Amino acid sequence: MRNPSSRFRGESEFVFRHQLVRDAAYAMLTERDRNRAHGLAAEWLESSGERHALVLAEHLERSGEKHRAVVWYLWAAEQALEGNDLAGVLTRAERGIQCGASGTMLGELTLLKAEASGWAGSRDHFALASSAFELLPAGTAAWARAGAELVAACRSAGDDARLRTTAAALGDAPDVPPLRTMVEWLRAATELHDGKPGALLGSAADITRTFETAGHARFTGIVALQAAIASAETGDHKTGATWAERAGDAARRLGLRAIEVRSRTWLAHHLSESGHVDAALTTVRSAVRDAEGDVVASAEARKVLARIEERQHRPPAAAFEESPSLGGS
Repeated sequence: MRNPSSRFRGESEFVFRHQLVRDAAYAMLTERDRNRAHGLAAEWLESSGERHALVLAEHLERSGEKHRAVVWYLWAAEQALEGNDLAGVLTRAERGIQCGASGTMLGELTLLKAEASGWAGSRDHFALASSAFELLPAGTAAWARAGAELVAACRSAGDDARLRTTAAALGDAPDVPPLRTMVEWLRAATELHDGKPGALLGSAADITRTFETAGHARFTGIVALQAAIASAETGDHKTGATWAERAGDAARRLGLRAIEVRSRTWLAHHLSESGHVDAALTTVRSAVRDAEGDVVASAEARKVLARIEERQHRPPAAAFEESPSLGGS
């Protein structure tokens, strides 16, 4: 039957009246005819400006042209990442890999999986980031992104040695604007890890602005969170609270749960140090509750909670851990 509307200007679009009819018609085709039909559909859709990369990728895969499907699965995974569909990123990137991706294409698909795993707080983050960093050509923008993922994964895993070697490798990258900003950020983050917050605080505003302009919105949340942590080192709690709120806003907008929870923890720290203890307790307790399952975020939130309660001579954090709101854990 004719569809009242069409996605392609000047073209009529037809649909099956029922899914069962569609499936029955599809089953009547021989495998050769199905492959041919999918190939023709892919060619027509591509020439007509199909914007949904996943549609083209699936047609090409089913036509048997898996080598052509790889790049479309890459673009489909990128579209999913732009839409904050982390599960979709992982599925589409893996399908591209299963279609025989190799070399740089394999590295970029692995990088997308690493990025999605990092934002989702998956245990696979370190291994995927490490693989992407090794697969991608040194000095490219994708390689620098993989380096950023690996540094973040090293911090979460407590692998200081790998963190330093990765940061050193990135320091030798060509002086190209996108790479320069990424390298500047990673150097500042490494210094923060060593207890030297000055570089991060001095460059955070410029780095976040550059990332936003370049379309790397996800990194702005991480930089803002690091600036909140750096502000705690210097005792500038007004600035720290501002950065924590900015990190939380970015994380909520992009659906980055781990960053959002950690931003609340550091906001609570800065509120407490500024004398707003009741607000700090409410904020950090919500962070403790929502951090369950995330080792880094949970340990961080509980540590801040213990400090605030100790200062107020309240029951220790262990008492809160046993409260019904945490399910007795």
